[in-house]
Amino acid sequence: MRGFYFQDGSDKTLWFASENDIATSMYSFISQKPSLEIIEVVEKSILYSIDYEQLQHLYETYPELNLIGRLLTEKYYIEMEERVSSLQFQTAEERYRNIIENKPSLLQKASLGQIASYLGITQETLSRIRKKI
Repeated sequence: MRGFYFQDGSDKTLWFASENDIATSMYSFISQKPSLEIIEVVEKSILYSIDYEQLQHLYETYPELNLIGRLLTEKYYIEMEERVSSLQFQTAEERYRNIIENKPSLLQKASLGQIASYLGITQETLSRIRKKI
């Protein structure tokens, strides 16, 4: 799960990663600038890491990895654009229904507070949506 922690102590959940997903602050990784995001692991996990220089070395040594890197970047970009579009053009209920249809396991793994934050709503609004559905 990725999110922001703010100076007032609040946090905003931006993203959920599932098993075998890549979890990174893409902006920070590519720009090599400090991230404002934190990545929180909420269940038992095995993590692998690679830094930017190591990845560039792999690209140079194994050019076929460039294709994999490009495809992963395209996947990330598409998911990010879908996320932004959903926040701009869908209602909170539509966004919640999207979770039910496309990421049902998320409902068992994430807290209601995390889901509400991800949807950009309060827990009270999420409760009303859940009761309605």
